[in-house]
Amino acid sequence: MPFFVEDFSMRKLASAMPRVRRAARLSHLVIAVLNLGFAVGAKADTNPPLQLSEGGKFVIATNRARTDDGTLTTTAGFSNERSPRLSYALIDQTQGETSDAEPIKVSPIEPRNIGEALARQPGAKQPVLLYVHGFNNSIEGATHLANHVAGKIGFKGDVAVFSWPSLASWTPASYRADAATVDASKVALAELLQALDAAPAVDRIHIISHSLGNRLLMRTLASAPRMRKLGQILLCSPDVERAEFLSAAPRIVAAAGGATLWVSDNDRALRVAPEFGGGGPRAGLISAGNGPIVLPNMATIDVSNETALFEFNHNAYMQVDDLFADLADVFDQNALRPWLNPAKQRHYARRTTRDNKAYWEFNR
Repeated sequence: MPFFVEDFSMRKLASAMPRVRRAARLSHLVIAVLNLGFAVGAKADTNPPLQLSEGGKFVIATNRARTDDGTLTTTAGFSNERSPRLSYALIDQTQGETSDAEPIKVSPIEPRNIGEALARQPGAKQPVLLYVHGFNNSIEGATHLANHVAGKIGFKGDVAVFSWPSLASWTPASYRADAATVDASKVALAELLQALDAAPAVDRIHIISHSLGNRLLMRTLASAPRMRKLGQILLCSPDVERAEFLSAAPRIVAAAGGATLWVSDNDRALRVAPEFGGGGPRAGLISAGNGPIVLPNMATIDVSNETALFEFNHNAYMQVDDLFADLADVFDQNALRPWLNPAKQRHYARRTTRDNKAYWEFNR
């Protein structure tokens, strides 16, 4: 090829490269948005009935604004707008299968009566499992997720859902709006935690938080008064900056009855979160350079091997039944931790970080 033709072709290619890179980046962002939306807000067509075992009470606590006329009968009475007031509702457990798009039958509870609403009989106490959802969740979707988790682990106690007013939309703008709402919801979550901690019928408060819900939970616990009844905390795929997590976690872990962190090296939602919301690498994503976060008195579980379904890997706790079965042991004060239990250790391979800190790799 003559030099001038080759030179012209190379210059033409070089001039086109910025457009190619922009197109590639746009394609990456489109795929990332889809991953973030579908991974975080995956919905079921129908859900199991909202029924807890052994007479457990099922409560929704929310700082969503009320839209009803004062006679709350379903979750359609709550909007995606913020309210300065915390509302409680007791779920009607007689309804059958419903979809995430269908309102859930409820009856209102006055905030001052939440302790009475959880009481079963004089002097009886039971644990409460509190679920704090993440980005892109409706109040109905979050409630069904909590029901799914409680059913899978056979939780024996009451279940509470804290549903902050997510826009239930998977766009980047919605992600940023949800992140701002998380910060505006700390007072409401703190009020709920204090009410549960003061309720005579509550024995222990176990918490599962997912994704952006971890940011809300950690920021709330970091500034809230110390709780007497705080039990196990499970931090699933935290959408929290790594630096913030490392700063806040030690105090939170010290106040809890135990703490477990689930992380992955192939969580696309967390990988692209900084592009939508800013900030640094997320705590739930294993960094190639730094490895997983490992802290004293907190068990770190690498679930990468069990979350590879289309790499929409942000809902590990929804995908693997064995992880659920192990959660039952995590929440049982008298049971061995599953990674230390000889009968279950086949699922857990001990690994170490570069600085020789131990964590566990889960394999089904």
